[in-house]
Parts: sequence; C-alpha cells; structure tokens
Amino acid sequence: MDSTTLLEALARSGVSREALVDGVNRGTTYFAGQAPSPEEVDTWIADTLKTLAPHLWPTTPAQTPLAPPDIEKRFGMSQALWDSLSAAERLARARALQPPAPKRRPQPLQLSPQQVAALAALEPTSRLTEYRRLQQAAQEPRP
Repeated sequence: MDSTTLLEALARSGVSREALVDGVNRGTTYFAGQAPSPEEVDTWIADTLKTLAPHLWPTTPAQTPLAPPDIEKRFGMSQALWDSLSAAERLARARALQPPAPKRRPQPLQLSPQQVAALAALEPTSRLTEYRRLQQAAQEPRP
C-alpha cells in the first residue's frame, strides 16, 4: 500500500500533524499490503479509525474541558489567574477543597481473652466469619 495516499487522506480528514505517523501505521496494518482505493481509505477513516482512535484528531475549543464558571467564588481568584496556573497547581487547589475521604477499612477489634479462646477453637473459615460479625457489631451505632 502506498503510504502517501494514506497520509494525504489522513491529513484531509483533519488528523493532527503529530498523529499522522500513528495514523499511517494503523492504516498500513489495517490494509496489510492491499491497494485500497481512496474511497476505501476515506471510508476506513470515517467508520473505523475515528471510532477506535479519536485521540488522533485535535480537540476543538468546544471539546476541551473548561474551568468551572465560578472560579472566583470557589478558589478566590480571577479566571485569568486560574488559566495561568499549571495543571498540577489547579489539581492541588481543587483537591484541597475536597472533603476528606471516609475511612472504609474496618478497625481491628480489642478482643477479650474469652473471645480469643472461642475464636481459636473454630475452623479458619468459621473464625473469619465470626470475627467479621464481631467487627460489624462493634461498628454499628448503639441506640
């Protein structure tokens, strides 16, 4: 297959310049030595490539994620200052405003010697089941 034909078709379809080589490699692999017509190449680009590799096309300003419109209210800064921050700095500021994540891991129990002896007498599966039941009972709020 002639890579020039594929390159021209990809450029016509709007693939970004940085992604043209990737698009040509994908097309060469897809057509595997065949000599497709320009119409077949255009159909492959429109039907298959745009679905499987949408990242090859540049995003338009309407597609890029915009900063929330209430930047001044949420972060106490103007939109221009927000736009001048690096992505890492924006992320750090946004994370600082998030509520802390709840603790989900059950805490170990303080068992009495009688409970330890009772658990030790059980089979491993039953011991784990009983221990989890005790943990759950300890975490439930008491009236």
